[in-house]
Amino acid sequence: MRQILDGDVGDGPALAKEGWHHVEVRESQEKQSSNGNDYYNLELVSVGSDHRVAYDNIMLTGKGAGIGLRKLKVLGGAQRNAEDTGWDIHPPQRLIGTRAFVHVFHKGYEWNGEQRTNCAVSVSEGDAGYRAPSDPPEGFDVEADDIPF
Repeated sequence: MRQILDGDVGDGPALAKEGWHHVEVRESQEKQSSNGNDYYNLELVSVGSDHRVAYDNIMLTGKGAGIGLRKLKVLGGAQRNAEDTGWDIHPPQRLIGTRAFVHVFHKGYEWNGEQRTNCAVSVSEGDAGYRAPSDPPEGFDVEADDIPF
């Protein structure tokens, strides 16, 4: 998971609150880890604003690929192939503009001798931290035209 450092969120220094957020994918890029595993790096912003909620890496290969596939299915970025033997993964650009609910948490860590906090997507909630717009968490009211796929 990529980290958002204090002062690197939207218009101010505050991290997104812990809990569920209705987000849209603003940026999506394909990258490769130092181990040679492919992944999509997503920037997630709050629907209706430019406030960055979190970054998330969706692993396509390696140990995290199963969790990555679950996230891609929620975003509409994966579908069964014609032979029904596996999954076709859409290119990262097709994820831009898709929406979901993500569950974020704060985690403290030390960086250059300073205590910092990051904001990351929790894989223990929903479907690997994601929920489809058609299945909002309690307390969210989503209009049909808020669901872009």
